[in-house]
Amino acid sequence: APGCTVAFFEYAGQPVDSFSKPAGMPYPQAAQFDHLALHLADEESLLRLRDRLKTHGCEVTDVVDHGFLRSIYFNDNNGIALEASWWVLDPTARPADYGDDRLFSDPDPVLAWRELREDGALERTVATHLVDEVTRDLYRPGA
Repeated sequence: APGCTVAFFEYAGQPVDSFSKPAGMPYPQAAQFDHLALHLADEESLLRLRDRLKTHGCEVTDVVDHGFLRSIYFNDNNGIALEASWWVLDPTARPADYGDDRLFSDPDPVLAWRELREDGALERTVATHLVDEVTRDLYRPGA
């Protein structure tokens, strides 16, 4: 869409260790970008993509049923983990209902979600403030 941008960055020349983890599952040792999720229009599109990936020799999971969405997980040829999903219950096509346990069912939710469910609003939000210059390069020790 006009005015929308997605950017990817690479730290060239920096060593990166590979590791294995279950697709789409939290992993306590992961200290990097996990995966990019792509939306598909319907279940048929999800199944067609899975078949196409398999036909071209790409390792891809079976369809994972998350209840409100169904997903497949695979890697691109650069090793970037990807998810393709079809929303069975689209949370973006209607106003948020924080009482809807189909979407908000965590028994121990983060504080912000609890505030939204109980009060309908957040007490405060944290914002990132940009600066005019880099104050420290985390990728070059001593810089």
